[in-house]
Parts: sequence; structure tokens; C-alpha cells
Amino acid sequence: MRNVLDVRSRIAELLASDGEVRTVYSKAAGIVRKLRSAGHEAWFVGGSVRDLLLGRPILDIDITGTAGPAEVAALFSRTVAVGESFGVMRVMVGAHQFEVALYRCEEGYSDGRHPDRVRPGTLEQDVERRDFTVNGLVLDPESGEVVDLVKGLDDLSDRCLRAIGVASERMAEDYLRTLRAVRFASCLGFRLDPATREAVMAAASGLERISRERVRAELVKMAHNGGGASGLALMFELGLLGRALPCWADVGSTQVGEAVGLLRLLPTEMGLVPWLTAVALSFEAGLLSAPVDGVRIRGRCAELAGSLRLSVDERRWLEHRLLLAARLVNVAGSRLARRVELYRSEDFEEVHRLVRSVWAGRGGDVGGLDELVRERASLPAERLKPARFLTGDDLAAAGIAAGPKVGKVLAECEDLAAEGALRSREDALAWLRGRLLSN
Repeated sequence: MRNVLDVRSRIAELLASDGEVRTVYSKAAGIVRKLRSAGHEAWFVGGSVRDLLLGRPILDIDITGTAGPAEVAALFSRTVAVGESFGVMRVMVGAHQFEVALYRCEEGYSDGRHPDRVRPGTLEQDVERRDFTVNGLVLDPESGEVVDLVKGLDDLSDRCLRAIGVASERMAEDYLRTLRAVRFASCLGFRLDPATREAVMAAASGLERISRERVRAELVKMAHNGGGASGLALMFELGLLGRALPCWADVGSTQVGEAVGLLRLLPTEMGLVPWLTAVALSFEAGLLSAPVDGVRIRGRCAELAGSLRLSVDERRWLEHRLLLAARLVNVAGSRLARRVELYRSEDFEEVHRLVRSVWAGRGGDVGGLDELVRERASLPAERLKPARFLTGDDLAAAGIAAGPKVGKVLAECEDLAAEGALRSREDALAWLRGRLLSN
């Protein structure tokens, strides 16, 4: 059954309110017009249509129709084949790019991710092969009409995420859809319809067959688009958490509940590393042990780096944040210079807030943590970012030979500057002379 909805007023409202969306929409509509002028069918399809109806920004527009790769390449001057065997081309218009795909039918999914056979199809067949009804809507950008072949408009109105056709078949075709279901439900604030929920749970083990890069991409999108907290809870409920994050396969509901609470302290849109920081602090009580267990923290970061394909910088940032968290609960009584080292971190406020929440939830005394905030606020800026008053050349001129001692002396000088004992280069040189005389 084909339902048609006139959305011209919604389009006009969205385009009037956002210049960037207006630019992207106009360029994508131009592609559709050119394809149609050449005798092809062409529509906007998928997430851009869904988001337009929800009043969300649409900056990524996909197009589907009857033009194959060779025909698309002949019509547009700047194209790249990104899935030529599937009939997918990327068309560049200025600084923007759009995927233009041929209507297709897919058959057989022996690897649980990709179709074994692809052949040209009709609009109806193309829509029916897609994942969820709210992603199966198509839009005519010229008439302003949305065409619904799978009751996606009803589900959008009901804020329900429902698989197209037989839910178990959709999950078995591509096991990544189990995690995509979590992402869409959590980021859009939708409920899962019962059959889709059951199908996701039944297919959860299939997620292990999906590449770690694909799993990572879904988690990144989930965290960045406001689904970090509810998505974690839903992954746990559906049996996907241990499949996506194997090192935490055995966590329980208490730990998940704590993590969800922590994640709600973070910005709605967050990066993968801040998301992992909150999850790790909740899932592993030992990370805030005394003394600081740097070996354990680095080991866990190495596992996460492997399973989520973290970059070198992401792994270092995660290590830094978790080590900072551990040191915050163990720094009381240390010399001021050690505390100032923590205060200098750009992540101090966020990590402190997470640690305080964890500590309070576990019945710990947060007085010392609160004192750190007060002390940090009382320090002048030059103490938080002390100048390096001495260099290796100064030490060489004073007769200190190159070697480990140089680093030790420079570090001691920086500690004294952080504590306010040295306030200028002249103070530091005088201190150095006195140090040499005392030795």
C-alpha cells in the first residue's frame, strides 16, 4: 500500500531556518532534477527523509533511482565509484558529496553482512530490502511529497522502530542491524516494537561476525548523536553489550545503571573516548584503587584499542583520562606540585565530576575531592601553567653534564614553580646556584 504525505510546508520551514541545510538540500535536489531530465526515476531516500519529518537537520542526503553507475558517471563531471557492484556512485557538487544508488534487489547473505547476489530492482523492491520502516521513506524534492510503502509514517508518528518485513530475516541479512537498532532507538528516542526487539536479541551473537571497524562506527554515531546513555542500557538489555565490548561481557545491571547515570553527566553529544571513560569507571571498581594501578589501566586501554580500533591518539587520551581519575582519589597528602599536575589537565573538570559521582555512589568520602576543586580555583593562572624558567643549556652552563640528572633538576624546578616557590627566571637561577653549592 502506497501512502503519500505532502511536506512542502515542513521543507520550507526547515530550509528557511538553516542555511547549511538549505545548501545541501538544493544541491541534492539538483542531482535529482538532472537524473529525471535524462529519463531516470530519482528520489531522496532513508535517514534524510526521516530526519526532515522529525524536524532534525539533514546534512547527508542519499538518492536512489533507475540510473546505474555508468549513467551517473556520464551525467556528472565529478563522481567516484564507492560500490559499483551494488550500483552505488558518489557525486560531488562543490564541497558536498551525495551517494546515488540504483534500485536493487539483494539475495543471500552468507556472511551475515553482504548480499551474495545483487540485481537491479524497482522502487518497491529497493525499499523492502532496507532495515527499518522509518528509513524506508522516499521524498520527491520537486513536489514535496513523501511516499511511504512500508507504513513508516505510522511508525514515525508512534515513535516506534520496526524492522521492514520479517524482523528476524532483516537481522540475519546483516547482523550490524542489531546495533543499528540500538543506535536509532536511543538517538531518536524511539521504542523498539516487540518483534524487532525479539529479533535483535535472537541475532545478538551474530554481531561477533561484524568487523570491529563497523562496530566502532556505530558506537561513535550513538555517542555523538545523543544516544550514549540510553544506548548503553539498551545494548545490555538486548544482549549486545558483551558482543560490542568483549572485555565487559560479564558486567551486571548495577554497573550498567551506574554507567548510565555517569553518562548523563556528560554533554548530550560526546566523543567515543569520553563515553568509554565513564563506562570504564563504572564497570571496573579497581580502576580507582589505591595505589594507582597504572598497569591495569594501560592493559584495559590496550584491550579497548584492539577491539574498537582506537587510534594511537585516542588510546593515549583514554589512558590519560583514566589515570587522571585514579590519581584524583589518591592525591590527598601529596605535595602541591603533584596536585597542580592534575589541575593543569583540560579534562580535569569533567573527569573530576565523574569520579566524584562514582565515589559518592559507592559510599566514599568526597570531601577530599571537593577540596581539590577549591584549591584549583584559588591558584593564579601562572601557577596552573608555570613557565619553564630553566633549560638544558642553563644546566650545561652551570656544569651539569648531559644525562638523567638534567631531567631530574628541570622537573624539580618546575615543581617549585608550580608551588610558587620560584616566580621568575632569576629566582630559578639563584635556586640552581644554591643547589649546586649545597651538593
